[in-house]
Amino acid sequence: NQLEGPHQEFLNEMEFVFEFIVWWFGLGVLSSVGLGTGMHTGILFLFPHIFKVCVVASRCETLDFKSSNDIWFRSDPTAFVCGDSFEP
Repeated sequence: NQLEGPHQEFLNEMEFVFEFIVWWFGLGVLSSVGLGTGMHTGILFLFPHIFKVCVVASRCETLDFKSSNDIWFRSDPTAFVCGDSFEP
Protein backbone atom coordinates (compact mmCIF):
# COMPACT_ATOMS: atom_id res chain seq x y z
CA ASN A 1 0.00 0.00 0.00
CA GLN A 2 2.94 2.30 -0.45
CA LEU A 3 2.31 3.34 -4.06
CA GLU A 4 -1.14 4.50 -5.01
CA GLY A 5 -2.38 3.81 -8.51
CA PRO A 6 -4.60 1.62 -10.67
CA HIS A 7 -2.73 -1.51 -9.53
CA GLN A 8 -3.95 -1.04 -5.94
CA GLU A 9 -7.33 -2.72 -6.53
CA PHE A 10 -5.61 -5.78 -8.00
CA LEU A 11 -3.15 -5.95 -5.09
CA ASN A 12 -5.99 -5.68 -2.55
CA GLU A 13 -7.87 -8.51 -4.28
CA MET A 14 -4.74 -10.69 -4.34
CA GLU A 15 -4.16 -9.99 -0.65
CA PHE A 16 -7.73 -11.07 0.13
CA VAL A 17 -7.41 -14.25 -1.96
CA PHE A 18 -4.17 -15.10 -0.14
CA GLU A 19 -5.78 -14.53 3.28
CA PHE A 20 -8.82 -16.61 2.29
CA ILE A 21 -6.71 -19.56 1.12
CA VAL A 22 -4.43 -19.42 4.17
CA TRP A 23 -7.48 -19.21 6.47
CA TRP A 24 -9.26 -22.33 5.16
CA PHE A 25 -6.04 -24.27 4.51
CA GLY A 26 -4.87 -23.43 8.04
CA LEU A 27 -8.14 -24.64 9.49
CA GLY A 28 -7.73 -27.88 7.56
CA VAL A 29 -4.24 -28.38 8.96
CA LEU A 30 -5.37 -27.56 12.49
CA SER A 31 -8.26 -29.99 12.23
CA SER A 32 -6.03 -32.85 11.11
CA VAL A 33 -2.93 -32.37 13.27
CA GLY A 34 -3.27 -29.47 15.69
CA LEU A 35 -6.64 -30.06 17.29
CA GLY A 36 -6.80 -33.83 16.93
CA THR A 37 -10.06 -34.24 15.06
CA GLY A 38 -11.94 -32.34 12.40
CA MET A 39 -14.99 -32.05 14.64
CA HIS A 40 -13.49 -29.16 16.60
CA THR A 41 -12.85 -27.13 13.45
CA GLY A 42 -16.25 -28.08 12.10
CA ILE A 43 -18.08 -26.91 15.21
CA LEU A 44 -16.06 -23.72 15.59
CA PHE A 45 -15.72 -22.55 11.99
CA LEU A 46 -17.19 -24.65 9.19
CA PHE A 47 -20.66 -25.47 10.54
CA PRO A 48 -21.48 -21.83 11.47
CA HIS A 49 -20.34 -20.72 7.99
CA ILE A 50 -22.52 -23.37 6.31
CA PHE A 51 -25.45 -22.38 8.53
CA LYS A 52 -25.10 -18.68 7.59
CA VAL A 53 -24.91 -19.51 3.89
CA CYS A 54 -28.00 -21.76 4.11
CA VAL A 55 -30.04 -19.20 6.06
CA VAL A 56 -29.19 -16.33 3.71
CA ALA A 57 -29.71 -18.50 0.61
CA SER A 58 -33.13 -19.47 1.92
CA ARG A 59 -34.02 -15.86 2.68
CA CYS A 60 -32.70 -14.52 -0.65
CA GLU A 61 -33.88 -17.56 -2.64
CA THR A 62 -30.55 -17.39 -4.51
CA LEU A 63 -26.84 -17.87 -3.97
CA ASP A 64 -26.10 -14.45 -5.43
CA PHE A 65 -24.46 -12.93 -2.33
CA LYS A 66 -20.95 -12.60 -0.94
CA SER A 67 -19.96 -15.22 1.60
CA SER A 68 -16.20 -15.41 1.17
CA ASN A 69 -15.49 -12.62 3.68
CA ASP A 70 -16.54 -14.82 6.57
CA ILE A 71 -13.08 -15.07 8.16
CA TRP A 72 -11.67 -13.62 11.37
CA PHE A 73 -10.31 -10.08 11.41
CA ARG A 74 -12.27 -9.11 8.31
CA SER A 75 -15.71 -7.56 8.46
CA ASP A 76 -17.62 -6.69 5.33
CA PRO A 77 -21.06 -5.06 5.60
CA THR A 78 -21.97 -6.43 2.16
CA ALA A 79 -21.35 -10.07 3.14
CA PHE A 80 -24.47 -12.22 3.48
CA VAL A 81 -26.72 -9.47 2.08
CA CYS A 82 -29.38 -10.08 -0.56
CA GLY A 83 -29.54 -7.77 -3.50
CA ASP A 84 -28.91 -7.10 -7.14
CA SER A 85 -25.88 -4.93 -6.38
CA PHE A 86 -23.62 -7.94 -5.85
CA GLU A 87 -20.41 -7.89 -7.88
CA PRO A 88 -18.19 -10.98 -7.66
